[in-house]
Amino acid sequence: MRAFTIKRAGKFTFQTYPPKEYITAKEWIEREGTKHPGTQYIKIFSSEPISRRLPGTLDKEAHWKFRLAEVLSKNIEIKCHAQINWELWKKYTYQSPEAFVAVIPNGRVWGTNGTVITPDNQLLYDLSVESTLFLPQTHSVFLQSSLPKMEKIEKTAAVITTSYADSFYHWMFDALPRFELIRRSGICPDYYIVNEWYPYHKEALDIIGIPDEKILHCNQLQHFEFPLLLAPSLPGIWGYIPRWVHDYLRSTFLPQKSLLMKKRKLYISRAKSAWRRVMNEEALRELLEKQGFETYYLEELSLTEQAELFAHAEAIIAPHGAGLTNLVFASPGAKVIELFGPYYVQGLYWAMSCQAGLEYYYLIGEGPQPAEYEEPFKIHSEDMLIDLEKVEKLLAIAGLM
Repeated sequence: MRAFTIKRAGKFTFQTYPPKEYITAKEWIEREGTKHPGTQYIKIFSSEPISRRLPGTLDKEAHWKFRLAEVLSKNIEIKCHAQINWELWKKYTYQSPEAFVAVIPNGRVWGTNGTVITPDNQLLYDLSVESTLFLPQTHSVFLQSSLPKMEKIEKTAAVITTSYADSFYHWMFDALPRFELIRRSGICPDYYIVNEWYPYHKEALDIIGIPDEKILHCNQLQHFEFPLLLAPSLPGIWGYIPRWVHDYLRSTFLPQKSLLMKKRKLYISRAKSAWRRVMNEEALRELLEKQGFETYYLEELSLTEQAELFAHAEAIIAPHGAGLTNLVFASPGAKVIELFGPYYVQGLYWAMSCQAGLEYYYLIGEGPQPAEYEEPFKIHSEDMLIDLEKVEKLLAIAGLM
């Protein structure tokens, strides 16, 4: 995180109580907006269809995670260990939500996740989701007995930070696109509420052109009120990114010269990560190197270096992980093989590949698997054992042998 201090003339109020109700931004503006002069709903992008096609696989039928819309439409019961908002997934699997900026007079922001609260103390949950997976009533603000004392700052601000913004994936697809919505709104705020943890946060902010003096950090012990708060919508649900986000990230972070470089075959290793590693990676790498694949550790590369690497890849093989966020920079037609542990199969990067025009395949590692239509969501860190014969078969199917 950058070491600097923002000077501001703020004043603190007495301790305040958390919201007891939640509502969407559009509903609140339509219902209460006239009571608060200056309220606006600025539409930026219309809802748009999202293309989907089933992935390539050795399985007789694609894993149900890649057929989620079909499963939900048939009202098949999904056994899950968390309160998942399946209705939201059903709604936005093939249709992205409308993108907008809500302008909220005397709007409030609490916490690391940028929780947005109206002047009449309601949670705007569609602007404050802690996970698009979970139901709004599970939001952590409802677990608080009180909120920190509120600091009134007599400046305009735009909330950028989101839940999990310390993760590369969520930083790129949830937080950064909010800058573009603010830019397109035509309103220039005094502050941007955004948190930084890692070098790629600073690199991205420098590229976008956000100066230090316009950044306002927010943590769980901070609670702000602004005379005018700009709250951009979130782009969509996990992995189901709209086309405008794809185009924005490529135009912002991908140098055009990258598209002219020699094509490569990439194996993205997670050997330096704490989880989701390939247990027999040495043997896997030996097999892949014979087919012309090169091994990369993305922890060693900057954001723009990662973008360039993926932009000139003709094939990418990787265990499931945040590094595959860079598929947004891959060129149409590039081939992707994603590796999973049997207890954690997710369709994030399949959906992204569909949007980006990539040729996507997947392979599930060895070992016991959960029952059909069971979501053991908490088991997401398991390492994986990959069958090398299956890898060879999938490479052949993908035309990479």
